[in-house]
Amino acid sequence: MTAETISTVAAAPDAVRWSGAKRFLFRFAFCYFTLYICPIPTGPGLLGLIPGSSFLSQAIARGWMKVLPWFAIHIFRLSGAAVSVYRPSGTGDKTLDYVLVLVFLSIAAIASIVWTALDARRPNYVVLDAWLRLAIRYFLVYQMIVYGVNKVIPVQFTQPRLTDLLTPTGMRSRTGEFWTLMGISTPYVIFSGVGELLAAGLLMFQRTRVIGAIVTFAVLSNVVALNFGYNVGVKLFSSHLLVMALFLVAPHAGALKDFFVLNKPARLANADPLAKLPAPVRLAIACTAVILLAVFITTTARQNWSNYETIKSRITQTPLYGVYDVDAFVRDGRDVLPLTTDETRWKRVILQTPTGVVVQVMTDAWPWPWYRAAYDQDKKTLSLFDVQTRKPRGGFAYSQVDNDHVILDGTLDGQPLLVHLSRLDVASLPLLRDTFSWVHEVPPSDQ
Repeated sequence: MTAETISTVAAAPDAVRWSGAKRFLFRFAFCYFTLYICPIPTGPGLLGLIPGSSFLSQAIARGWMKVLPWFAIHIFRLSGAAVSVYRPSGTGDKTLDYVLVLVFLSIAAIASIVWTALDARRPNYVVLDAWLRLAIRYFLVYQMIVYGVNKVIPVQFTQPRLTDLLTPTGMRSRTGEFWTLMGISTPYVIFSGVGELLAAGLLMFQRTRVIGAIVTFAVLSNVVALNFGYNVGVKLFSSHLLVMALFLVAPHAGALKDFFVLNKPARLANADPLAKLPAPVRLAIACTAVILLAVFITTTARQNWSNYETIKSRITQTPLYGVYDVDAFVRDGRDVLPLTTDETRWKRVILQTPTGVVVQVMTDAWPWPWYRAAYDQDKKTLSLFDVQTRKPRGGFAYSQVDNDHVILDGTLDGQPLLVHLSRLDVASLPLLRDTFSWVHEVPPSDQ
């Protein structure tokens, strides 16, 4: 809506007539966005802002999880394990997630056609458009707060694990490499989170909603580029957020062009769906929104801080935490030589969590074997279990000769095993040693 029509719409909304194409596109956008900002398998939607709504949002999400395989198999004629059941995971780019988008597009198209047939004479949807944009604004506020807090309290991108520091670059996925890249620089992660929170803060208020939409679009453009460039499994979701931000900016494109490009006076459209409501009602709505956002931000921050402390505590809760080179490997009383062709002799042991042990063998076979673990610090024992079956694989008594040397004495898969370990100085690795510096000299080897 242009600035020239503001007074006209305020006086008589029906006096503005949209073209038939614009009305149909609005109906389609309204139907699609309404479906998407409701709870879906990958997120609780706007309901997530309401305390105590998790039961309802989860019920709706579970409903979609049940019907999506039917759509995939019977409507879109897909087959295979990927579409037989919806499996919640950290990725939102599964086959059934794309099926969900196709289902939403189909529903929106059918609903738009029916809506057009039943409401063809309506000149515009100015009021409904304003309400839709308000809902999208707060959906984006919700999502930007979630991702922003996850970065300001760095739990989305944490410091690299010990295994990450030792894994050859070529053995890692593009996504894994990206996660390490981000996690190694906590200041940059926090900076990214501040940008997302700034976008959310500007979107909250009517007076700053346009600049908020522009900042949100800029921030999300970078996020989407990273997700596509590094194959991160939220390409669908982040793309939807980007389109929503563009949807908020689009009506002001003319005014923004006049102001920033043509250096002409410009006036932004100010369609506020709450403007005509009585003052007490507007105040009540504003107070409710502020309270809900405050509760949500507080709850999210508290939960993230708890997760952050849990992640940090792995160091103190993991006895013998660190990376160890294997100096001696004695099996059945015989010293096993460190031959690079031996796929059973240990080369290195990585102790990075209280529930897992990772082993690097002499052949550097990938992926590295790992075991579920359980420590008894009073008895100084370490028990190992199969990752899949959780059946016992072996156990060791451990003793520390000093801070940098450990001896494991026990059995693995029924064979007696004695392992002498020496700690690797992880802090000396180039990735951790290369901290911030103002001056960068060129090493002689690079000249």
